[in-house]
Formats: sequence, C-alpha cells, structure tokens
Amino acid sequence: GAFALALATAVRAALEGRSARADARLARAEAAELGVRNEAALCFETIRALGLEEGLQATWRVARRRRDEEECRASRARSLARGAGLAAGGGTVLLGLAVALEQVEAGALSAGGALAAALVLVIVAGSALRLVDAAGAIHRARPRAKRLASLLLEDPSEESSTGGTDIEPSGLQGFLEFEGVWLRAEGSGTGEWAVRDVSFEAPAGKTLAVAGRCGSGRSALSRLAACLDRPDRGRIRIDGYEPSHLAPHFLRARIARVDGEPRVFRGTILENLAPGEPEPDRRRLERALRIAGFGTVALGLPLGLATVVGELGHRLAPADRQRLGLARALYRDPDVLVLDEATNALEPAEEVGILRALRESRPDLTIVLVSDRVGSLELADQVIVLEKGCVAERGDHRSLLEAHGLYRNLHAHGGGAA
Repeated sequence: GAFALALATAVRAALEGRSARADARLARAEAAELGVRNEAALCFETIRALGLEEGLQATWRVARRRRDEEECRASRARSLARGAGLAAGGGTVLLGLAVALEQVEAGALSAGGALAAALVLVIVAGSALRLVDAAGAIHRARPRAKRLASLLLEDPSEESSTGGTDIEPSGLQGFLEFEGVWLRAEGSGTGEWAVRDVSFEAPAGKTLAVAGRCGSGRSALSRLAACLDRPDRGRIRIDGYEPSHLAPHFLRARIARVDGEPRVFRGTILENLAPGEPEPDRRRLERALRIAGFGTVALGLPLGLATVVGELGHRLAPADRQRLGLARALYRDPDVLVLDEATNALEPAEEVGILRALRESRPDLTIVLVSDRVGSLELADQVIVLEKGCVAERGDHRSLLEAHGLYRNLHAHGGGAA
C-alpha cells in the first residue's frame, strides 16, 4: 500500500510539472494575444486613419487561435494532474483508514478515535473535490472571456451613425471641398474653435499645402480632410459625396492620413507594412518602400523586412518610423493622402525628394500637406495659410511670398510649427 501511494505521488508530481509547463506556454500565448489587443487600443487613430481594421483582426485571429490551442493542451494537462491528485488523495484516505483499523485491532486506538480519523480524512477529500470543481468552473468561464475579448477589436464607428446610404463608388477622384467648416477644439470645455468658417476646393490630383503658426488649426483641418472628425458646422464633400453617405470601410480604404508620430505595431517590418496579409503584393510593396525612402534602410538590416521592430517600434529611429509609417500608407494605394508633418524628422531635402517621387509615381493622387518647410511648400499647387483657425491667405508659394503678408512673415521667422 505504501509503495502504491509513493508511486501515485510520483506520477502526480510529474503530471503537475507537465501541467505547469503547459500553463507557461498558455501564459505566453495569452500575453501575445493581449499585446495585439493593447496595440489596437494604443494605435486606434493609426488603424482608423489607414483602414487597417481587417488586417489587424486577421493578426488577432491568429494569436487567438494559438492561444486556444495552448489552452486545450493546458486543460488536458490540468485534467491529468487533477486525476492523479485525486488518486493520490484517495490512496491517502484508504491508507489512513487501513492504518486506523490496524491500530484498533492492536488496541492502540479506540473505535471513537478511528471514527474521528475517518471524518478528518473525509473532510480533506471533500475539500479536494471542491477545489477540483472550482477549477472546472474557471475553465467553463473562459469561453465567456473569449467573447468579451472579441468585443475589444470591434469599432463602433463601422456603423452608419447618420443614417447614411453607405455608397461605395468604384473609386475616388479625390476632389475635396470645404464649405463654411467649423470644428471645436478637442477637449475644449469652453467651446473654443480649432477651425473657423474654412472654405476651399482641392482639385483631384493636386497638392494642397496648409501653413500656419503653432495652434493655428492645421492638424485639426488635416483630420477633417481625412474624414476622421466631423465638422460641427458646414459641409465637407469628396467627389460631391458627403462622407456620411459613403460606407466607412470604403472611406478608410481610399483616404489615408499619416502624422509625425506614426504608431508602429510589434512584429516585423513586413507585418507593419501589410498587417494581416500572409502574401503581400510585392509590386505595391516595392513601390511604397522606394517612394518613402525606406527600402534601402529596411533591406540593409540583417533580417531585412523580417526584422522585428519591438513594442511600438522602439528599435527604429524616429526618422525610420516615419518612413515606415509613410510606406504603410502608400501600400494601401489611397486616392487621397493627408500628410500632417509626416516627415518632419527627415532632412528637408529628403522630404522634397519623397514628395517629388510621390507625385511622379501617382500623378492622380490628391495630397493634403501640412508643413512649414519652404522646399515642400514650393511643390504645392495651392497653399492656404491658417491663423486662429481661419483662412488668412491663399495662393501658390510664389504669389504668397510676393504679397508680403502672413505667409512671408512666417518664413522670415523660420516658418510655422505643428
């Protein structure tokens, strides 16, 4: 009996070790899935601005499937370990009863003492069974946790919030119109306006530059142009359509916005360029890398596009994160591209080179450019100058300089600011 108990205890210890290793693998898989969900929250604006929901959900489904597989393995290991624990516990009870009976027969223990020992053993066994039941309840609760987790990647803005008709044209020409547009400053409790009565037209296939001082409303206007925010007053139209009448997923696929601090996902460079795509389009990928000036940088790394960039891209220099962010947007092949100080970490000459390459590669692309660099503004077909949220001046670079107004004054003092 003692030998059988020792053997059961040894088997139990081995199975518990196996269960602990399975739990460790499950913890790593859960951490990976949680990482994807955390990035979805941290990078929400980037996901919206580039229409990356579908790709990120595909990445999450892979992580979730891996976690589910590890969970099944861990569950089996725990079941075996629990079974061995029950066997060892049952053996302990039986052995204890046998010893108690021997002591009664030998006169060393009274019948009352044997009964008390039996009750203690039954209580211990019952507690063990309750622990097993609790473990089962936790296991049954996991599917509910899965369903809760799946809600975290759902984007409420996918629904048509204004009763729009969800039109999906074959594409966009990119003709952008602002008519008397007003937008309150984000987080302003006083009703302060970030954009005031702004009207302009940006013809399809042209570059509209937005200049101005710090706090003039340039970034707010860029978000409006990318249809990330809705005006409090006035109208915005794209090819004659109001954004609320277009399907949200269509808008996000056709309009991309990149700012000066693009969010980078954990994983490799390739996974960042084409999230959720197991076989990216190589032609589009090569073109995006070339225009963004990131191809030489990425391919020069030891692992090339398979290089892991780390949490939020911390292994990349700020300029390389901007190149990656721009390349990711260009890979989407949008009809309207909004660049809000998207390359301000690069040298001015490199920024100009990127804009020239972009225009040569995509002559039909409508570009909204927020910048204060003279070389970049010179390339714009039209420049609007914002002051306290209003359009103070408009024209091309040369005519605005000759007007000796705010635009010329900005450049005389080193340009505007984001």
